[in-house]
Amino acid sequence: MGLAGRSETGAAPLSAVLALSALASMGTGVFWHGVPFIMTEEFGYQRGGTLALALACGAVYVAGASLAGRALRRLERRASARSVLGTVLLGLGGLTSVPAFIESDVAVWVTAMLVSVLSSLLWPTIESYTSAGRHGQAMRRAIGVWNITWASCVVLAMLAIAPFLVTMPRGAFGLVALCNLLALVPLFRLPTSPAPHDSQERTRHVLPEYPALLRGARVLLMISYLVTAAMSPLLPFLVASVGITRLRILGAEFSAQTPLVATWMLARVLAMAALWRTAFWHGRWGTLLAGGAAMGAGFAVIVASWGVWTMALGFLTLGAGLGVIYYAALYYAMSVGSASVDAGGTHEALIGAGYALGPGVSLLGLGLGRSTSLRDETATIALVWLVLLAGGVTIVRWYRRARSQHPARGPDRAS
Repeated sequence: MGLAGRSETGAAPLSAVLALSALASMGTGVFWHGVPFIMTEEFGYQRGGTLALALACGAVYVAGASLAGRALRRLERRASARSVLGTVLLGLGGLTSVPAFIESDVAVWVTAMLVSVLSSLLWPTIESYTSAGRHGQAMRRAIGVWNITWASCVVLAMLAIAPFLVTMPRGAFGLVALCNLLALVPLFRLPTSPAPHDSQERTRHVLPEYPALLRGARVLLMISYLVTAAMSPLLPFLVASVGITRLRILGAEFSAQTPLVATWMLARVLAMAALWRTAFWHGRWGTLLAGGAAMGAGFAVIVASWGVWTMALGFLTLGAGLGVIYYAALYYAMSVGSASVDAGGTHEALIGAGYALGPGVSLLGLGLGRSTSLRDETATIALVWLVLLAGGVTIVRWYRRARSQHPARGPDRAS
């Protein structure tokens, strides 16, 4: 394994990983969070259509991410991990340009499914490049700045497509394609493969309770993406219900919906930044419990909102909880899993499971609403609350069991 392009520790240059992640996040974030708005504006999709598309993409993503490690090992017999990433980015750039030129919702469906396949290989590999060769505090800091980078760029993506939604919604796909292709530039600064992970260093920084914390964080991670995936296809309608449609700035008209939704993404960035700069939360169940509580409270405020400001408050609270959960889940996954592509693949597979189950819950809510006297949104919200309650009970039980096995202690100062 060549060392060209590696840092002194053997890890990949973080600046290159961050540049690639920023552009790739802009290039794929629109498909996860912006497509419901594009389909609503361009093709007149209603709740059922946007939910069905999200369900299909999530199912494909979870299957791909689960197999990412195995697929990369087979591909590396003929090509390096860097070459695989280059091929994936070229494919993403070409695919995401298709809906910009073909006025067909079928084209969006096909593109979204294929983008899900390629993304399921892209992100576990990038996560391995981010963490491999780093341990303890160095890993926490690398994961922190990486989280802030990709999450900030999702915010930028949602803001960037706002003008397109008013005039030419499909034009947003051209911006997506450009970002994916530009990501090829920093790719060439990466080593051919992620760095090896030192087993002795790993043992020194992985505390006895980390595996239990990882299990808890993964449950919350899947639930967090279930909540956002169940909610995202409904957001164009929820946001419109509080009177948000258009903004006029300096004579230009913009969609006000995606900037409002981006507030939860901004709060997620701020929460990630807080965990990046501190270590008090290492080995503490309280951090996970607080993240889960914020997620549930934020969701409650959003769906019960009677105005713009209460909805914005809900988005901010939700985003803070999501940021804590995501950061902790990735940190424990890469610590316990030796920063491998398989560890990243499991992390991404759980995200994909949430992306698939969320729209499934919403579709079930639509069915219940039409077969009963309940409103569609009320049935969906009730189902999401059942999931949140079940997850909360599970985490608290695991917390009590972990406390009996590992008495409360301070954070891992070495990390």
